[in-house]
Amino acid sequence: MDPAEVRACLECGVNVNCPINKQGNTILDLFAMEHQNMLKTTMSTRGRPEDTTRLFCEMQASAAEVLSILRRHGALMSGQSAALRRGV
Repeated sequence: MDPAEVRACLECGVNVNCPINKQGNTILDLFAMEHQNMLKTTMSTRGRPEDTTRLFCEMQASAAEVLSILRRHGALMSGQSAALRRGV
């Protein structure tokens, strides 16, 4: 996750709560899915525990900053509205 890129997109006028796909997901939904993928990647990383821990902490710090930026711009999860748009 790249906080600078997220900030730049939002400052250029991207609406954080507009659906980004046919299912009606928002940017915050995408953030949650990507955060989950980052956690899975970290858990499956092979290598020294020190390196894995460092990677985990860096990824979490970046994710926290992105989440903070999104929330400052009013980002909301799609909630049930995305689930109701099945087959669109």
